[in-house]
Amino acid sequence: MARSEIQMNVLTSRNKEFNWEKAMEMAESMLHMARVLAPMQQEDERRKRKLKEFPKGFHLEGRGYSCFVCHGSCSEEETWYDQHGIKCMVCQGAIDRGEIPATAADKDTWYSRYDMESDFGANRHAVKRWVKEGILKARSVKRENNYEHELLLLIEDNKETLPPKELVKSQSVNETRNDGSVWTHMEPWYRFVDPFKHLKGYKIMDHLHMVNGKLEAKPQEEKKKKK
Repeated sequence: MARSEIQMNVLTSRNKEFNWEKAMEMAESMLHMARVLAPMQQEDERRKRKLKEFPKGFHLEGRGYSCFVCHGSCSEEETWYDQHGIKCMVCQGAIDRGEIPATAADKDTWYSRYDMESDFGANRHAVKRWVKEGILKARSVKRENNYEHELLLLIEDNKETLPPKELVKSQSVNETRNDGSVWTHMEPWYRFVDPFKHLKGYKIMDHLHMVNGKLEAKPQEEKKKKK
């Protein structure tokens, strides 16, 4: 068979397999995404240019922003933008006073109460007890009335106790149902490893145990018996 005939057969075969309808759908989706992302990118570039003029930061115009630290909603003069991103003025005030570091805008540098429960099965009562007992070192962001706005467990403050977040990331699992549909859901990290081997050396594991396949905080009574 001549080379030109072989090439023609390959092209014909590819054309048969190629789904133009799906290709058009993908192209339309990419175009829509580009239209959505373009204004966001332009706004981000505008902020960075303004930051050169005001290197310490500035308030953002408009409404509906989310704080990088507490994830609370903030608008107009309730916002502050600098090299670390967007913060509400409550969290920015804590940064300015040195109560929390500016790097707290990166959620991978600390654990929240929610993180402690989702990653280790430790509810707020267990976390409060551990902080009181000195097992964990916490930093609080407080409002003017001394009401706690956010609790941060910085990994830097708890190096021997809390692991880097990359070690406790949840994973997606695909499950095929009886009707043939595929259901995707998240499973906690300890379902894929032996948690006590995986986090060997981190003191948080001394205060946890497995109950019916779930990682949980040891009851206070159990800890007292061991002492």
